[in-house]
Amino acid sequence: MPSTASWSSRLVLALLALQFASACDPTPTPPPPTPDTAPPSTRATPNGGTFKENVSVTLLCEDGTGSGCDATYYTTDGSTPSASSTRYSAPVALSQNTTLKFFSVDKSGNAETVQTQSFVVDTLAPTTTAITAEGTYNTAQSVTLTCDDDTGTGCAATYYTTDGSEPTTGSPQYTAAISIATNTTLKFFSVDAVGNAEAVRTEVYIIDTVAPTTTATPAAGTYDEAQSVTLACDDGAGSGCAATHYTTDGSEPTTSSPRYTAAISIAATTTLKFFSVDAVGNAEAVQAAAYVINTSIPTVSATPAGGLYRTEQSVTLNCNPGATGGTCVAIYYTTDGSTPTTSSATYSSPISVAVTTTLKFFAENSVGNTSTLHTETYRIDEAAPTTTAIPSGRAYKEAQSVTLTCEDGSGSGCTATYYTLDGSTPTRSSSTYSTPLSISANTTLKFFSVDAAGNEESVRTESYVIDAVKPTAAAAPAGGVYNSARDVTLTCTDDASGSGCGSIHYTTDGSTPDTGSATYTAPISVSADTTLKFVAVDNAGNVSTVRTEVYTFDTDAPTTTVTPAGGTYRTRQNITLACADTGSSGCEATYYTLDGSTPTTGSTRYTSAIALSADTTLKFFSVDTAGNEETVRTEAYVIDLDTTAPTTTASPPGSIYFTADQSVSLSCTDDSSGIGCEDTYYTLDGSTPTRSSTRYTGPITLSGYVVLRFFSVDKADNAEAPNTEVYTISTPANTSAQIATVRARGNGTINDPIDGALVTYTKPVTGSTSSDPAGFFLQSEKNGPAIFVAVDPTTVGSGLTVGDRLRLRATETKTLSSGVSYISKFGSWLIYRTREPVEPLVNEVSNVDLVTNLDDYESELISVTGTVAGPFASAGSGNISANFVTLGNPANDGNVKLRLTTAVADAYELTPDCVVTTQAPLWRFSAQAQPSAWATSDLTVLSCPGPRVTSATATSPTSVTVNFDRTLDPASVLANGSQFTFDNGLVASAATVSDRQVQLTTGTQVPGTLYTVTAASSVKDTRDSGVEPTGNSTTFNGFITPAELMLTEIAPGITGATSSLNGKDLVELLVVKGGSVDKFTLTQGASLVLATFPNIVVTTGDVIVVHLRPTTAPADASASETTSKSEFPASSYSANYDNAWDFIGNGNEIGYSQRVIRVRNATGATQDGAAFYRTGGTPPSDFLGQLQSLQDEGQWLPANCGGVPCTGGTTPTAGQVSVDWNGASSDKTITVRRVSATDNNLASDWAVGASSFGSHTP
Repeated sequence: MPSTASWSSRLVLALLALQFASACDPTPTPPPPTPDTAPPSTRATPNGGTFKENVSVTLLCEDGTGSGCDATYYTTDGSTPSASSTRYSAPVALSQNTTLKFFSVDKSGNAETVQTQSFVVDTLAPTTTAITAEGTYNTAQSVTLTCDDDTGTGCAATYYTTDGSEPTTGSPQYTAAISIATNTTLKFFSVDAVGNAEAVRTEVYIIDTVAPTTTATPAAGTYDEAQSVTLACDDGAGSGCAATHYTTDGSEPTTSSPRYTAAISIAATTTLKFFSVDAVGNAEAVQAAAYVINTSIPTVSATPAGGLYRTEQSVTLNCNPGATGGTCVAIYYTTDGSTPTTSSATYSSPISVAVTTTLKFFAENSVGNTSTLHTETYRIDEAAPTTTAIPSGRAYKEAQSVTLTCEDGSGSGCTATYYTLDGSTPTRSSSTYSTPLSISANTTLKFFSVDAAGNEESVRTESYVIDAVKPTAAAAPAGGVYNSARDVTLTCTDDASGSGCGSIHYTTDGSTPDTGSATYTAPISVSADTTLKFVAVDNAGNVSTVRTEVYTFDTDAPTTTVTPAGGTYRTRQNITLACADTGSSGCEATYYTLDGSTPTTGSTRYTSAIALSADTTLKFFSVDTAGNEETVRTEAYVIDLDTTAPTTTASPPGSIYFTADQSVSLSCTDDSSGIGCEDTYYTLDGSTPTRSSTRYTGPITLSGYVVLRFFSVDKADNAEAPNTEVYTISTPANTSAQIATVRARGNGTINDPIDGALVTYTKPVTGSTSSDPAGFFLQSEKNGPAIFVAVDPTTVGSGLTVGDRLRLRATETKTLSSGVSYISKFGSWLIYRTREPVEPLVNEVSNVDLVTNLDDYESELISVTGTVAGPFASAGSGNISANFVTLGNPANDGNVKLRLTTAVADAYELTPDCVVTTQAPLWRFSAQAQPSAWATSDLTVLSCPGPRVTSATATSPTSVTVNFDRTLDPASVLANGSQFTFDNGLVASAATVSDRQVQLTTGTQVPGTLYTVTAASSVKDTRDSGVEPTGNSTTFNGFITPAELMLTEIAPGITGATSSLNGKDLVELLVVKGGSVDKFTLTQGASLVLATFPNIVVTTGDVIVVHLRPTTAPADASASETTSKSEFPASSYSANYDNAWDFIGNGNEIGYSQRVIRVRNATGATQDGAAFYRTGGTPPSDFLGQLQSLQDEGQWLPANCGGVPCTGGTTPTAGQVSVDWNGASSDKTITVRRVSATDNNLASDWAVGASSFGSHTP
């Protein structure tokens, strides 16, 4: 407030001004305004009180006619507010019991007295407990209902029903214990003082006071044999039978007596006593059942018993008087089926039964008891059945279906027919006849039948000969050419299993014989040319095919001609022998020797040309078919050989030639001592040439891709081995057309060549092999097209390099997830030339609209200059990208991105407004053009703005870390920190530099106070650029002790199966030590930030749940919770947890493969981390490095794997020391959770199990 002296001074000045004005102006001036000394007043809306939901309190300041309200200050913790307290700017949200204190100050500095309003916020319903709990009882129960409202406004009333209906506030109000004497469903709920009503609770009581009943079966009584007695318990609608107890000695059973489990055997007179007990202990009265077992009744039997017999039977009747029945007096019987009486025949000796008879009988013992009537029926059948086979056995020309028919006349009836087909004697174990028998081969069928009395007939036999094969006829000697008369013998042969030969019929005049022709009886004499025809007939009537033998007679010897004739030769000679016969029989064979000996018919037989390569005396002669031999002839050969093959060269040699066509000449040269080249042969399709291939006559014109293979033969017939030259005759335009064809194929199997393309770039793996694989780019012309080949160039032969000119045959094409078309497989390949310059193919496209022309420029080697137009962000594992503006794409709309590997990014530290040139093939992501740099040599930095301050963090009460977007030059930073200034009285006294950070020593900071730090332009980066004026400052909060957090649960790979998930991953953390989480980050791998935490203070034991890839209501809130854990309640935002702080992450997700997850404090130091492993998924390239980094930080054990960094091949492996999160579900019901209460930094601290987000309970 202003002092009185200040106000007086103002008044004096006002009066002097008035007097001066009056002297100059005759119009009087009004007096000055009265000073404002009255404080304002503030009212709270609503006033303090009790509320059943969160309250939003408005503080309204009013100053009447005063100077006007200036500010309102308040506290919510019951402390007295001051001008340093929170300044009111918006309604105060209250979600718990709060003492709100406040006052206002007007613009004249008048302050009102502090006001107090108390707010009781009770949003939770009470809970009610029933004593006694629900269950089954055998007596009435008294149930007490107790209500507990915890820290709320207190229970107001409890309402209930006992008829199973839902209670309401109109139902009976609980005032005293409720008596329950019958089966009852008790439902109840309570309401607290502010009207919060709990959900209805239900307790079910079963009151069972009625004992069960037990029934014995059979009932008590007199029986003539032992009985098996069952006891059945029935409890009706009661609690159910528990046990039945019994005695058999007449004593009273108790619960200690035997417990009934199975039927009770009673073999003597017995008193059975029993009772049952139900589940609540109700016991029935003991029951008694008397069983009398009478053994004085006689029994009778007959030997043998009634049945079917083949012979007369002698039947003996037997009597047993019973254990107490004395002796048998008599057995009475009848044989006519009538019922016997004591007047019927009395049995005295065995009864003879010779025909079918029904025998009925009973016995009487000496105590007067009679047995029950007994009946036996006897059937007598003495005649065997007879069986007939139709058709009967004999020889047949075709298969037969044989039926066996059994007849038993008036006997007991046929029961079975047994048979064999192999000639063995059948028995009752043989096959049983059921359907006609198919006989298709010679068969001896034996069979017999049996009737119901067991009479067997004698075995019968039928023989079947099935002869469907014609006989064959032959003549000896066979027809031919003979030089003398011949006696011809005719023979018949029938199949071994056939019916046998019957006769042979023949003709000698060439006519066709039949069974009416002459019958052969003796050899036929033939002395002139004759055509003999004949047939054979077997005993089944099968006639053979007609055989023909032609006999010719010849007596003249043949003659043989030799080519070439004997003489002296320089080359190998192929000698042919040609036989000619003037007789009618024709030449049979030519025989020869090469050693000068006289040939015979045992000598080598001539079949093809005889190759001579040495001096030889050839002797030979021929024989005709009739056996006539010519005289031996002789030819002498002298051979002086040329044995050296010629050589052939192609001019020009194989390579790639960019012409319309190429003329190739083949030149043959023979050895100086040779006799000269004869011919050259070649093929153009890569096949091996032979002497049947194309003969070379002049230059060959080639076009396209040609594999030329060729060889020459000299006049001595020496042939060289085939030579090979590969030619690609093309033009750059043709190669470009081939690339275009492959690109147009789409995904799938192909078989297309690319001839003479140049390797313009070899790309390493950057991040994921599925989206950024290793490979190389092919291009032929500056204006493209080009294509990417996703095959590691180091695996092709000894390795491909830029400038290789090659040919390959593409066999499969695909499209990357980024949209880049590529060759995924290729077959044959050939490198024509190496180290060709690629600069002529570089296309400068700074003025080109790369988005519109993306399909045209994809994968082409380009050079583009532009400006980085935004911050860099993750662009797939191992890569980052930023908006890029060029002359051709001046709009900063994100459709053109400069994409760098993290290694290139680290080397250049690019920031927005840097101007760069990149030279590399054009990459893409869907419709987004991505000029890229996979190596530092791909990028040239033309200019960059000075460094900018990105953030500042208080790391202790007297230290602040200032972060820059670029590495600083340590020499430009003064050690006294004077280049860094603060507001609010804070001063720096020292400064040290580390890469992009400056660590400042300051005076003592006021905790939580917002400070602004400003860096002077004299602070420079390593390019000697000073700090940009537009980025020289940032704010931070005065040091508050940071919290300590621990990772406790992760749900990776959420797919969004339900609306409440929306495809979001979740991470839970436990607050191990309370404090600030301002600027804490949740990271994956080396640098991927999943979430940045808000500026709030958390308490030890609090739980934090981070929601990644957030969406909007009703799933996710619009921001992280900063005022309370229920600031955005689950009732409004289904993804939130009311028992935890819900923080919103960014658009990144957790990769569900091999990952390292960390939580870092504001300085970037790791507070906790864990390594996770899964079989499957696509692991990032930095996983093993990040695992080792986590071990080096002391956040994971073991510190290494057997003394070396962990890999898939170490012991233990990287997977074995990591948390196995296989089995985590895609709907967050099954997650990977910390199961150890302490952090041992081991994989065993974690396990996959049921989700518990929001309520960590290791």
